[in-house]
Amino acid sequence: MACSKIDVEENKQSSSKHLIVAAIDFGTTYTGFAYSFKSDPKQFMTSKWTGENVRTATEKAPTCVLLSPDKSFIAFGYEAEEKYKELLEEDIESGETSHAEEYFYFERFKMKLYQTKNLKLDTKISDVQGKELPALYVFTVVINHIKENVYEQIKKTFSGFNEDSDIQWILTVPAIWSDSAKQFMRKAANEAGLGNVRLVLEPEAASLYCYEENVCKIAKADGSIVIDKFPEGMKYIVADLGGGTADLSVHEILSDRNLREIYRADGDAFGGMMVDLEFLKFFEDIFGSNVIRLFSKRYHNLLMDIQLAFETKKRTFDSDLTKIRLPISELNEVINEIEGQDVATMIEKASKISGFESLILKSDKLCFGRSIIEGCFENAIEGIIKLINKITENDELGGINNLLLVGGFSESGYVQKNIEKKIMGVKVIIPLEPSLAVLKGAVTAGHNPKAITERIARYTYGFSFARPFKNGEDPEELKVVRNGKDYCTSVFDKKITKGDVLKVGDHFGTPCAHTLDNTGILQFLMKMFPLFADVYRSDKKDPKYTGEKYKCELVGMVMIPPPPSGWPSLSILIQELVVGEAEFTVRAINLNTMTCTEGQLDFLHSISRH
Repeated sequence: MACSKIDVEENKQSSSKHLIVAAIDFGTTYTGFAYSFKSDPKQFMTSKWTGENVRTATEKAPTCVLLSPDKSFIAFGYEAEEKYKELLEEDIESGETSHAEEYFYFERFKMKLYQTKNLKLDTKISDVQGKELPALYVFTVVINHIKENVYEQIKKTFSGFNEDSDIQWILTVPAIWSDSAKQFMRKAANEAGLGNVRLVLEPEAASLYCYEENVCKIAKADGSIVIDKFPEGMKYIVADLGGGTADLSVHEILSDRNLREIYRADGDAFGGMMVDLEFLKFFEDIFGSNVIRLFSKRYHNLLMDIQLAFETKKRTFDSDLTKIRLPISELNEVINEIEGQDVATMIEKASKISGFESLILKSDKLCFGRSIIEGCFENAIEGIIKLINKITENDELGGINNLLLVGGFSESGYVQKNIEKKIMGVKVIIPLEPSLAVLKGAVTAGHNPKAITERIARYTYGFSFARPFKNGEDPEELKVVRNGKDYCTSVFDKKITKGDVLKVGDHFGTPCAHTLDNTGILQFLMKMFPLFADVYRSDKKDPKYTGEKYKCELVGMVMIPPPPSGWPSLSILIQELVVGEAEFTVRAINLNTMTCTEGQLDFLHSISRH
C-alpha cells in the first residue's frame, strides 16, 4: 500500500530556479541537443552539426565517436565518421593496416544498454574492430562533448550564465529501458559533469511537445485536416520509432492540460537499425558472410560508404528500382581471394535465388527491385504493427485509434503507409518535425516537471523476507532452520503491482526491525554499518517467492546509512520505494527518532555489502 503522498513542489521549485533548460537526446543512430530560456521557454535553440561532406548543418549528428590510441576524445558525429575514414584510407594508401586499428571507433552503441540483461558499471562495449572499452567511459566522453557544445552555443548569445547552477539538464531515455539502464545513463551524465540532471522518458517528451504546440495534423469531425493542439480528453498511442527501438505508450489529455499514462509502456528493438541489419544480411546472401567480413576488415571505409548510400535510399524509399554504387575493384580483390570469383559472377548466381531475380549489375551499380527493400523493412514493420495492435485490441482501453508517430524512423513514408494500410481504423498523427519531437519535448518537460501526472507500473516490485515455514504450501528448497524453528526464506514482499497507477511522490514502504548484537566489539562495528535490502522485480502480478525459478528477479539493492550517532540497540524502520519521474529512489523512516534518511538504490550492483 502507498503511504501519504510526498509533496513534489520541491522538484518544481528546483527546476524553476534555473535560467536555462538544456536537453540531450542521446539516440541509437543520431544525437542532438536543444535548450530554451526560462524567460521564453518555447523559443527552442537546437544543435547544429556539420562536416566536410555535409552541405547543410543538421540538428542531429550520427551517434559515433572516435578516440585516440590513448583513449582520449578526437571527434564526434560527422567529424568522427570523416576522420576515421581518412585513417582507413591512409592505411590503404600506405599498404599498412595497423595505424587505424590503434584508434577506437564506436557507433550505434546505445543499444548495448537495452540488450545487456545484467548491466553493470564495468560493462564493456566493442568498437567496430572488436576492441573493448568500459561503456561508462564511452558514454561519459560523448555526453561531456555535447555539454561543451551546449556551453559554447549558449555563450554566443548569453555570456553571463553560471555553468554549474543556471542550467537544468534533461537526458532522454526510452520508457522500455530497464532500471539499470536508466541508472547507468544518470551515472554517465554525472561523470560528465551534468550536476542538475533529470531523466525524461522519450514517448512522454514527444507527447508533451505535440500536445502543447500547434505542430500536428489533426482530423476534425467534418473530415478536414488542420494543424492544431490535441483536444481535452483525447486518448492516443504515442509510438516513438527511433533508430534502435520502437517505444510505445498510451496517453490522455486531462482537463488541466496535463497528461497521464493509461497503459504501461511497451516496445522492443524494432527501430530503423533493424532495416540496416537486414540490408547487411542481403549483402551477405549475395557475396557470402566470409567475403563481407574480410571486406569490412580491409575496406571498412568503403563499407561505410555503402551503408550511408543505403541510409539515404531507406529514408526516401518509394521506387521500383534501387541502385547502390559498389567499389568493384576492392570487392573483386576480396571475392577472388575468398571464392576465386568476381562481383559480376556472384551477382549473377544470386539472381537465381528465389526473391533475388531483380538483381543485376550495371557498370558499378548494384540494381535491385522493390521487393528486396520491402524485405529489409518487413521484420521491423511487422514488429511495430504487432505492438500497436496489442494496444488497439485491448478492450479495457475502449478502442483507442489515434496514433502519434514520432522519432526518426517514423519519417519514412513507407513505414507510415504500411501502418495505415495494415491497422484498420487507425488515425495516424504526424508532427511537423517527427525526429525532433522528443528533443524539444524534453525541454518542455524541463520547464514543466508536473506535466505527466500518472504513469502505469511496468513491473511488480518488492523486497524479500523470511517467515515461519508453512508445511504443504512453501517449497522445501526454501526451508531453513533458525534457533530451532523452520523458516521460509525468499518470500516476496510486494509493494508495487504491475499495472498500478503511479504518481510522482508516491511511496511504498515496509516496516522492519533492526537489532544490534549485545557483544561489545561486534555491537560497536555493526552500529556504524549500513543496512541492506534486495529489490526484486517480476512480470507477474502476484509472485509468492523471489528468484529466477519463480520469475521474480533480483534487480537492485537498497543501502540505508546509519544515523550520525550510529544505530541504537533497537531500530524500527520503514524502508520505502519512492516514485520519481523516470526512476525510483529509496528512503528509510526511523520511527524511533521520526527522521527520514535518503538511501541509495543500486540497480547496477556497484555497492559492496562488505
